[in-house]
Amino acid sequence: MRNQILILFLVGGVIFGQNVQVTSNQPITNINQGKFFYPQVSPSGEHILLTSENHDGIWMYNTINGKIDKIVDASGAGYEPMISTDGEEIVYRESEYINNRKYSSLHKYNIKTQSTELIEQRARNVSTPLEKTSNTITYVVEKELIEKNVSKNLQKNENSQTLVTIENSDLVIYSKGERKVYTPLGKGNYLWPSISPDGTKLLFTFAGKGSFVADFEGNIITELSNAHYPNWSNDSKWIVYMKDFDDGYVITSSEIHVVSVDGTIDVKLTETENIHEMYPSWSPVANEIVYNTTDGIIYKLKLKID
Repeated sequence: MRNQILILFLVGGVIFGQNVQVTSNQPITNINQGKFFYPQVSPSGEHILLTSENHDGIWMYNTINGKIDKIVDASGAGYEPMISTDGEEIVYRESEYINNRKYSSLHKYNIKTQSTELIEQRARNVSTPLEKTSNTITYVVEKELIEKNVSKNLQKNENSQTLVTIENSDLVIYSKGERKVYTPLGKGNYLWPSISPDGTKLLFTFAGKGSFVADFEGNIITELSNAHYPNWSNDSKWIVYMKDFDDGYVITSSEIHVVSVDGTIDVKLTETENIHEMYPSWSPVANEIVYNTTDGIIYKLKLKID
């Protein structure tokens, strides 16, 4: 549980908490450009991936010139796409129903050439991409981890890093060729899993109970309570999340928070009655957070952390 909740002060439009200061918080899109959701910053920070509210299609926002281009028009493509570590390619999953059965395909989009390549065609139980390097794409098909070689000169790495995904509402960890169903809180609906950038901890949400930080043996390290859509900072020391409430039909309030990985410091970054901030994502290259409002406007929030 959190051991300490900090009292925040609003001074000159800037919110302060111990060691954390919001230096700016501005919209980077407007309603005339369209409604966008679930922003994700590329590894280089040059692009931000956007999608529609129902995850159909992918748009790419250029952080240098502010231009927005639609790069993919496919059903479900905007649900957890993966940007390669070199920032040059995007892997996404496209879904379709045939005779009332769901089939998924994986595609790879090259940003420079604007070309698309089919990786996996119409298979059942295909995960979203779990890892994309310049040479490999890793994903799961029917509970089997697939590491596809996209470079003719590549030697397969048998000691690839630990990966986590959701299968039938369970957390599943793949590590060194082994598959492990991971249910530290028992059976239930697990959501939004991710491994810390330093590879030492697992972050996930358990529906009805909140979000948790755990080790890979199933021991709970930190309980984050009502912390939805949690995302790691690049240094693995902080977690950004949304604290949202609804009346059973619509969102009635939602604010963005950051919390230290041990739960002792929790800072409210936004406090707006008429704007509901949701789905935050931490930039891999800076102390910047992007998020969307329920109106479909994308914001960028900059932090100073001492």
